Amino acid sequence: MAISINGYRAFITGASGGIGAAIADELARQGVQLVLVARRRDALEAVAQDLRARHGAVVSTLTADLGVVEERRRTWDEAIASGPIDMLVNNAGFGHHRPFAAVDAGRDQQMLALNIEAVVDLAHWFVDHKIASDPAHARRAYILNVASVAAYQPVPNMATYAASKAFVHQWSRALHLELATKNIAVCSLNPGGTHTDFHRMAGAGSYGRLARMSMMGAPEVATIGVRALLRGRPVVVPGLANKLSCWLVSLAPRGLAAQSARWVMGTPKTEQLPPTTNRG
Repeated sequence: MAISINGYRAFITGASGGIGAAIADELARQGVQLVLVARRRDALEAVAQDLRARHGAVVSTLTADLGVVEERRRTWDEAIASGPIDMLVNNAGFGHHRPFAAVDAGRDQQMLALNIEAVVDLAHWFVDHKIASDPAHARRAYILNVASVAAYQPVPNMATYAASKAFVHQWSRALHLELATKNIAVCSLNPGGTHTDFHRMAGAGSYGRLARMSMMGAPEVATIGVRALLRGRPVVVPGLANKLSCWLVSLAPRGLAAQSARWVMGTPKTEQLPPTTNRG
């Protein structure tokens, strides 16, 4: 039987494009009211206007740098001041395809603040909000955390990014079990390469043939992720090639898995990385 989330209200980060915007589209199609959060105001408003026009969706937007704790706290407080939040989608994040020694420490610190710290903070605030607003746990709530197939092995030249997604993946699996008693479903969505702006921001583009062949569209990834979340699955890896890759990695020695990841990702570029101010 299909699960209805019509009338739910979702808080979606990194919603100005890519997978975040695609998840917003899928939820709007199912009658969910949306709070969209990102840094790029113009892009965010364009997504909101499109969802209103095509789905008649109730959409509000909030601009913030979620890598800054004060801004993410302000954004969350503004969202819940307008009504309860039933779904949290932690999608905002960024990475870079460069050797560790070629990346400024400050950029890695910004990445960890957004990819890990913001995700954990928002989940804490969401759970506290859910328990306070529904102490009997009568209404099912949902957390969808966007990780990556990079979570399954060490990835040379994307070392910090892959490790941050490994954290999100393993942490989500633990929360899936813990929060079941609170009637909160948690799912780790682990896409492979997806046709989004992520790759330009990561300074990538020299991926190997296998990585290019397994690329998927953001709408397909979003549909698969939302379906898995509503079905109560703890983890979903979209795409047959990506599923096979994760399974093979689980059988391989760590050193071989890391070498394979470096081969699949290809040679890093040498030009300067785009500024992080354009992310999400």
